[in-house]
Amino acid sequence: MRELVGDDGHEIAEFMFSVMSDERARNADRIDAAKWLADRGFRRAAIIVDAGVTPEQLLGDYFKKLSLEDLETMLVILERYSSDVAELGESRALGAG
Repeated sequence: MRELVGDDGHEIAEFMFSVMSDERARNADRIDAAKWLADRGFRRAAIIVDAGVTPEQLLGDYFKKLSLEDLETMLVILERYSSDVAELGESRALGAG
């Protein structure tokens, strides 16, 4: 993928900027492009969720109480943000070295 877009992603950023700036583009597309640029330029704000669950409960019977629908929803969330978590871990590892 990096061979197509280059190591710095400059072309992608330029494209997203052009979408955001294009007054003829759909507002939804312009907003998505602006969010994309903001996420990469300023990092996403941390989302802290107090689930009211202790680590002990998570390791114990907590997941047994969830419905299949709840578990599937959690899986979708984990899949959606797993690359962000991996990227964060990599950036912290690079910064620590």
